[in-house]
Amino acid sequence: NAVYRHPVSASFTVYTDFYSYSNGVYEYVWGEVEGGHAIVIIGWDDANSCWICKNSWGTNWGETVDFQPYTYGAGDGGYFRIKWSDCGMGSYMPFIWDGMTGGQALAVTPGQLDISLTAGDSTTETITLINLGPDVVEFSSIDYEKPVKFHPDNFIMGGDLYWWCGDLQIGGYGDHWLQYLDTPVLDLSNTTEPHLTWMGFWAVEDPAGATKPYDGWDGCNVWVSVDGGQSYNVATPVTPNYDCQSLWSFGHSEQGWNMGAGIAGWAGTNGDWTEVDFDLSSYKSDNVIIRFAFASDMGLCTIDDPDLYGFFIDDIKVADGAEVIFEDDGEDINTMTRIGHGFGQADWINIPNGLGVIQPGDSVLIDININTSNLYPANYSGLIKITSNDTTVPVIEVPLNLELSEPVNIKGLAEINPGKWNLAQNYPNPFNPVTTISYQIPKTAKVKLSIFNIRGQLVKTLVNKNQMQGSYSIVWDANGLSSGIYFYKINAGDYTEIKKCLIVK
Repeated sequence: NAVYRHPVSASFTVYTDFYSYSNGVYEYVWGEVEGGHAIVIIGWDDANSCWICKNSWGTNWGETVDFQPYTYGAGDGGYFRIKWSDCGMGSYMPFIWDGMTGGQALAVTPGQLDISLTAGDSTTETITLINLGPDVVEFSSIDYEKPVKFHPDNFIMGGDLYWWCGDLQIGGYGDHWLQYLDTPVLDLSNTTEPHLTWMGFWAVEDPAGATKPYDGWDGCNVWVSVDGGQSYNVATPVTPNYDCQSLWSFGHSEQGWNMGAGIAGWAGTNGDWTEVDFDLSSYKSDNVIIRFAFASDMGLCTIDDPDLYGFFIDDIKVADGAEVIFEDDGEDINTMTRIGHGFGQADWINIPNGLGVIQPGDSVLIDININTSNLYPANYSGLIKITSNDTTVPVIEVPLNLELSEPVNIKGLAEINPGKWNLAQNYPNPFNPVTTISYQIPKTAKVKLSIFNIRGQLVKTLVNKNQMQGSYSIVWDANGLSSGIYFYKINAGDYTEIKKCLIVK
């Protein structure tokens, strides 16, 4: 939205390998963090999923670009291309307005969106922006997701479901996560010797080399509240002992989550499923919540080391001797409360018309497109941030809550055994220009779904990611393609299948 109006000043993280850049689309591969760097984004390239940027290192560096149109190989040098979201590109950037309003002007309705869908469905909601003042309002809308990463899974360790604090697409965890998994409120007031036991596995950043007073980087631990969640303290395990007494990820003010030094937890890896035991005798309250926590800093994650799988929890039991007070084995996503902190890009939200101006006394509608084709059933938290030149309220936030339920049936897969691989015929077919492609995978796998023309040339890749066992559907918008026969192909694990479809205009 910003680049539509003008070149945008932005910043990103420079790694050692960026100094070797000469041309092409840059993606971080190797090297240490060298620091932050400011550049100007002048455009983008959909075909290569990248930003086009102007650097400040002189015209003899990088690529050349001709402004009308953006073609490489002519004009002054000093430009580069970088993959979208790589190295935190665009994390910090200003938006420049033509002028500011003289007083309060912008109103937004509704103030919150609550949406219930079935997994695989899509919908469009609207937000109305109203200019109540005498000056022109300029606005831009950005969508975010509050990342909630704890979820039932069996991707890494196999077997039955368990709780995993991880991201299926990267096979582990990312930078700067703070994730909680909370039990319901428990009554331990009349217990004698209450204990928390569970099976745990963790593979996170090795604590070696941590800067004092910290003795570890990323880590996980358990917290307990006796006042229904108003306050929490780190609990001390009976076994196994915490590896670290002060984790950087929880405590550091800039690179972590600013909780201060002295937060203990496990770091590195414990190698395999381990029985964990906590004595809860000092928490005899009728308002107890037990919190499993994971935090990562900004420096190293699974993207840098694929052996960092994250935090796994199974067979949770709170018992007083033979009396079981609470049990959970990760089979139901709704028995525990999942909380994520921070904001990231929401791939399931799209705002096609989120930029513009509003004349005094006028209003505009913003479309909020929701596409759940790549989401598993769960509750999701999004946020629409509307920035404007309103001097009194420069940013208005509209929370978006999405409740996603299991699909009862997916068209084209109704009679298919759910334990088999399947690629359904697209529907409708023939079509113009939108159709839905459905498929089913009996186990977690890397899925690639691609479109080819009749000459075998790749037209578009619709899916290229790890996905859990289940049924999926994705909408293909073939707008801009000519009439004729096309093929769609799925590669999932060892399974490959191709089907034919027809565009008729």
